[in-house]
Amino acid sequence: MWSLSLFVSLFFGLNSMVPIKLRAESHLESQVTTKSCLWEVSSSQATVFLLGSVHILKHDTYPISLAAEKALRRSKAVVLEVDLDEMDSLRSQQLLRKKGFLHEEMLEDTISPKTLSLVIEKIEEMGLSLDQIRSFKPWLLMVTLTTTKLRKLGFDPIHGVDRYFFNQAKRWNKEILSLESIEYQLDRLDGMSTKTQELILLQTLEELDVLEETFDEVLLAWSKGEVKVLEALLFEGFKDFPVVFQRLITDRNKNWMPKIQGFLDQTGTTLVVVGAAHLVGPKGVVQLLKNQGYKVKQL
Repeated sequence: MWSLSLFVSLFFGLNSMVPIKLRAESHLESQVTTKSCLWEVSSSQATVFLLGSVHILKHDTYPISLAAEKALRRSKAVVLEVDLDEMDSLRSQQLLRKKGFLHEEMLEDTISPKTLSLVIEKIEEMGLSLDQIRSFKPWLLMVTLTTTKLRKLGFDPIHGVDRYFFNQAKRWNKEILSLESIEYQLDRLDGMSTKTQELILLQTLEELDVLEETFDEVLLAWSKGEVKVLEALLFEGFKDFPVVFQRLITDRNKNWMPKIQGFLDQTGTTLVVVGAAHLVGPKGVVQLLKNQGYKVKQL
């Protein structure tokens, strides 16, 4: 089973903001693959490259295709989901505390005794204590547990695809733009009902032990550009949560379309780097652009 919390950790970009961090020392290595989650979208006067990102990786599982590197060099601007400098700011940390923390009650007041018991069991296995997380809302706890587990397995946001292209764009003095704000992303999660948050937290707790195996399947499909396999894996966990799928995927894809079409109305080349889950499936950005008549091909 593919949990929604793993989706958020891989494709939502907030993992570097979680309050509990276990940093690992490592370095970036780039590999060349023959195919990847990269699409070229063309209009009469412009080209937009759409690159599917994974926001947290190991240093040695970092396949940047030659085509993606070429797309970066050709592009006058790099567009990310959010401004990564803003994500590291004091204001963003304050927003996280405002939206992700409980202020008048504790975690045990918001979830069932059964869920709380499982929370305690899992956090103790991970070397955490209840005092460290009892002020977290369920959605923040699910992201924190997943990200903490991934860090223990050697994954880190500093090796995320979006971070790599952000750093390269800075290095080459390219224009860097964003599609949405940190506050908007936080609202997508914080706006879920408490009951939904608990159900997703429970799903996360039940699947933490198989996280690495599930993650490896997704990364393999992503690194090979196997779109249909990736779609099936990514959207499995949303089957029982159509409203969450709407909030985290569909609504955001629709919001991004006018901006992406704006790049296609201009002259020149733009590279757009977003979570890979936003590019696949019948409601993904790739299909939405095809529906608008643009020429789209996977590279």
